[in-house]
Amino acid sequence: MATLYDTDFLKWIANQAAALRARRWDELDIEHLAEEVEALGRSERRELENRTLVIVQHLLKAQHQPMRSGWRATIRAEQAALARLLRDNPSLRREVPEAIRAIYPEARDLAAEEMGVPIGKLPATCPFTPEDILG
Repeated sequence: MATLYDTDFLKWIANQAAALRARRWDELDIEHLAEEVEALGRSERRELENRTLVIVQHLLKAQHQPMRSGWRATIRAEQAALARLLRDNPSLRREVPEAIRAIYPEARDLAAEEMGVPIGKLPATCPFTPEDILG
């Protein structure tokens, strides 16, 4: 049987928020609420990885083809966005080293492809520290 959660997610959210504010505990869809709260955490981690990926990719390109100044602008913009994410979610800061390890192979591959160089021309492990990435 389809529930409001399945058929009209935005209405479900509004109903759940109203029930929480009014402390109508019996109206709460606890299982789906728990799933959505966990999904929020995953979403923040994905944003951390996505921002880190773009920064590392562009740092590699800037290191190997320094005359392309647009890459520096992208790095600065992504670092600013990452700083805002970490300001709003300070506990994510401890996850930066793992995010770097997780995204580096993809960032390396994308940078090599975009620059048209063999992937072996780029370091096998990330040459950048968390401080380099955070700016």
